[in-house]
Amino acid sequence: MINSIKKPSPSEENISQISITTRDQDLVEIAGYHSYRTLTKDKKVPVNGNWYKVMNTNYNHPTGLDAVTLKNTATGEIIIAYTGTDSSQGTDLVTDANLLSDRMPSQLQAARDYFDFVENKIGHVSYVCGNSLGGGNANAVGVLHPDVKTVTLNPALLPDGVVDPDKKYTNITNYFSKYDGLTKIETALNLGHRIPGKQYVINNGIPELSKFATNHTGYIGNNDDNGIQYYIVGEPGKPGYGKIYIDADAHIVSSIWTGKPLYSEKTERIHIDQKQMDVLATSLKSHVIKRVDLVETYLKHSNEIVQDEGSRYYERLSRLQETFRTMFEEAAGSPLFAGITTSGYLLKSSIDGLITLLNTAESKAQALNFVLNSPPAEIVEHVFHQNISTESLFTDARNFLLMIRSDVDNLAQVLPHFVASKIPELFEGGTDHFMDAVVGELQAHYTIISNNNKLIGKHLADYERQVTYVAADFENRDTLLAEAIRNGATASLGAPTTEATQTYHLEGSPYLKMGMKLLEIQLELAFSKVTQVSHTVLLPILVGLEGFTRMLEQTLESISSVIKGGLQVALNGTVPGKLIGFFTDFDDKIRQKVYDALEPIDEMADTVEGLRRGIGNLIIFYPQLLQNFKPYLYSALFSQTKYYNVHLYNLAAMGILEEMDLLFKDIVYQLSDQEANAIDALCDVSSAVKHNMKILNEQVDRGTIT
Repeated sequence: MINSIKKPSPSEENISQISITTRDQDLVEIAGYHSYRTLTKDKKVPVNGNWYKVMNTNYNHPTGLDAVTLKNTATGEIIIAYTGTDSSQGTDLVTDANLLSDRMPSQLQAARDYFDFVENKIGHVSYVCGNSLGGGNANAVGVLHPDVKTVTLNPALLPDGVVDPDKKYTNITNYFSKYDGLTKIETALNLGHRIPGKQYVINNGIPELSKFATNHTGYIGNNDDNGIQYYIVGEPGKPGYGKIYIDADAHIVSSIWTGKPLYSEKTERIHIDQKQMDVLATSLKSHVIKRVDLVETYLKHSNEIVQDEGSRYYERLSRLQETFRTMFEEAAGSPLFAGITTSGYLLKSSIDGLITLLNTAESKAQALNFVLNSPPAEIVEHVFHQNISTESLFTDARNFLLMIRSDVDNLAQVLPHFVASKIPELFEGGTDHFMDAVVGELQAHYTIISNNNKLIGKHLADYERQVTYVAADFENRDTLLAEAIRNGATASLGAPTTEATQTYHLEGSPYLKMGMKLLEIQLELAFSKVTQVSHTVLLPILVGLEGFTRMLEQTLESISSVIKGGLQVALNGTVPGKLIGFFTDFDDKIRQKVYDALEPIDEMADTVEGLRRGIGNLIIFYPQLLQNFKPYLYSALFSQTKYYNVHLYNLAAMGILEEMDLLFKDIVYQLSDQEANAIDALCDVSSAVKHNMKILNEQVDRGTIT
């Protein structure tokens, strides 16, 4: 990309060219990447297509200072790069700590001394740069040398008192990575005034704690064969697998004509001629269109993730249903409830078994009554006027069992219906009441974004061709006019060789109006549905069941008590009874009949107690069960990892679109008010491209987590 042009005489109002110099992009890459590598003298370092020769190195200094001097082989300019904090060097950590005070650390003084050494022994230093502590070292030099351009990336503070609050330090430019932890802390503590000069935020990095170090340096350290820095997103072979490029220098936006940063003040006005149109055409083709293509790649990966989630709807639904079944059945803490969310066969069989046991117990009790009503017992009953019949109690127990069976049948119907019908409803919602609300909303939104992104690509391609035609027409007409003047003839200029301007209108999107909060909104709506159904349908059945089981337990205890009481009356109530027992086997018969009658009652009591405890556990722990179910519901609506990856891709796409907005703002500025109708027309097209990118940026922004 052409980034600089020759400067005319100062008397001209417009600047047509500016001399080629080392750009901020190169200085940032040197500061954040190359300075951390061990470089050797005379080694040539490639930076953004330019070459820098190592002139001197300063390693293993007693203060911990590491620095390297390089020369731009194209311009001859000398650059000093100071290396950032090395956590393995205690001296670096001490220096970092001392920067918070008003004391000048020895390493900062050593950085100034090294600058003086290079100036005296190698040549005039045009630039100093650094990252982190290296940025602090560079700024310590920059405040003393206003003629030396200083560029830093996420610099450390200077000690209190080093920066003069009344000076602007226009020679110093500091770039803050958007997700850098150090500069965020420094500014949050209102210490930004201790970083001199201009401060610009650039859109590199990823908002993850695990990326803290690389967000700070702006580079990963390892790189591919082209020196391009990136993070891997997703898993190989899976939808959405790709790279997010994070080179800090690639995110610095500068004028395509002057190379100066475009973050605050406007750049110098240039005079648009054929050469400057060539610069614009070349930049569009080699830089702008490639960056917008990268936006398309990021959005394509986001869309792949969304489409994959859509294709896995039934898998996500089935997994959520199975999770609820497992959690509900395990919450009871009783094997009786296994399968209650499907058919309830085991619990129903248990109730049927209780009814059978009750019938057996009643039969045994009748046999006991027969023995008790035998002549010896009638004497005892006559004497004490006792009634040991259990018929009414068995009737009550049977009624309770029938009510329990009815509620179990209801539960066995409600739970499978809830799992089969209500859980799918938790996914429903969104603008068009999608079956799969979050995925459906994103799919619809990405369909529009994809079409809009393609339109922008076409718009840019048309624009690039128009710029190329205008540049060529400048040259052709100038040639024809020159020949006509030399030959004393009239020039036949003909019609301009360009194409008609097409209007590209991006489609608005009615989706994701609440942005990626959609997932949280859908989660809360779905959770509210689960809670409502639970309190209106499930819990009343469980409460009723618990009440009936308690009453059944009490009735069984009463039956057991009556039966045991009959034994006590028959055998211990009177002297005649004892005499009868002494002369016959009457007491043995009574004991056996009591044991026979109590055995099914005791078995029932154990089963009913387990049933009651299971129901009680469900009632007590059901609120916690719902809370534990919530994260599974969250993931089922949209995989949280994949959802976050969509967010990362969209942030990366937005970063580029925001950078393009800055770039086209400058393009529009430079093309405006020029003395040529063609340039004015291109200015209008530039504004239209900028407008469309802004629309797309807003739509992509809806797909980020705020």
